[in-house]
Amino acid sequence: MADLRREIEEAFPLAPIPEPPFPAGRIADDVAAHFSGRSWRAVEAGILRTQPRILERLTPEAFRYYIAAYLMASIEDPVDDDILPSLIVTSVAARGTDARKLAPAQRKVVARFLAAHVDDSDLRGGNLLAALQHLSQ
Repeated sequence: MADLRREIEEAFPLAPIPEPPFPAGRIADDVAAHFSGRSWRAVEAGILRTQPRILERLTPEAFRYYIAAYLMASIEDPVDDDILPSLIVTSVAARGTDARKLAPAQRKVVARFLAAHVDDSDLRGGNLLAALQHLSQ
C-alpha cells in the first residue's frame, strides 16, 4: 500500500484547486464547505463516506482533482465494508469523459487502486469493466 500511496501523491498535484467544486445549487453549502478552497489532501474521509453522492456532483475539473481524496481515504482510513472503492468504480464508469481526461499517470494509479480494492458486486454490475475501459484510453 505504501507504493500505491506514493503513486497517488505523485500523480495528483495539490494545486491548483478547482473552484467552484460544485455547479451552483447541486450540493448543500455546508457540504460544499468541506471542499471549497481545500486541497484533496485536506478533505476528511468521514465526509466522503457520509455524503456518497458528492463524487458524482463535482464539476469535471473537481472530479479529476478530488478523486485522489477518495483513493487516499480508502487506503489511509480503512473501514470494514468500505463504500469508497465502489463509489470510485461507479463514478469512473459513469463519468467516462471525465475519467479519460485524467493524466496517464493518474489513470494508471486509479486503475491500480481498483484492481486492489474492488469486490464481487463491482464485477457483477459491469461497472468495473466500464471503469477500466475509460481508464485505459
